[in-house]
Amino acid sequence: MRTLSERLAWAREQTGLSQRGLARAAGLQSERHIGFLESGERDNPELKTLQAIAAALGATVGWLADGNLPAPNARHIKKTAQAALAAADARKASKGAA
Repeated sequence: MRTLSERLAWAREQTGLSQRGLARAAGLQSERHIGFLESGERDNPELKTLQAIAAALGATVGWLADGNLPAPNARHIKKTAQAALAAADARKASKGAA
């Protein structure tokens, strides 16, 4: 995988999440961030955006941005993303209850 868009698309596919689901897990305001990055329309996102996506995937910013090792394994990505999505949903539910 040579580009950010390829690495992001691969990692998201491993999670089974939609672009919207990954955006929620990463705490992004819109799924468009993910779509623009995966399509290559944007290839230089803000560091905080990369950090949020990488954290939701259990990947490093270096791997996501530049392909630097270590590359995450698919099982770890899926487990981390599912936990991040559950946490995001819990935060949203607690805000709605308040």
